[in-house]
Amino acid sequence: MQSKCNYQGKQPLTEDKWREYIENCVVPIYVNLKTLDDFGNYLIQEVQKHPKLGEINQELLPYFLGGINEKGLYVENSLAKLIKDLYGVGVDPVQLRNLYEIGHDYRQALINNWIMSKTPIHLIRSLAIDLE
Repeated sequence: MQSKCNYQGKQPLTEDKWREYIENCVVPIYVNLKTLDDFGNYLIQEVQKHPKLGEINQELLPYFLGGINEKGLYVENSLAKLIKDLYGVGVDPVQLRNLYEIGHDYRQALINNWIMSKTPIHLIRSLAIDLE
């Protein structure tokens, strides 16, 4: 069975088929890319307004803490590592471990906004802009 997004026919596509392709294949990609970009912008704005874990919307904590182990390392494939790698925002896991070890509240940990021009979100943002 042939996917609507995988045309392999020998005949040129009609205008109606092109419209169908754009509506069924390109638009959903754009919507998902835009959602990822909007979420990243939201996270970055929140971090700029509230740079400590204790100040940020507490519903966002899993995005920054989900997957940092007791050794102060990001667990592979964890949510916190994904957010750090994708958007360039996250908690320094070593700082978090050090705060814990000296008995300080984890909510004092700073959320870093690493300025990285090569994060995947930059590619996603560029693709979303191109599709607009």
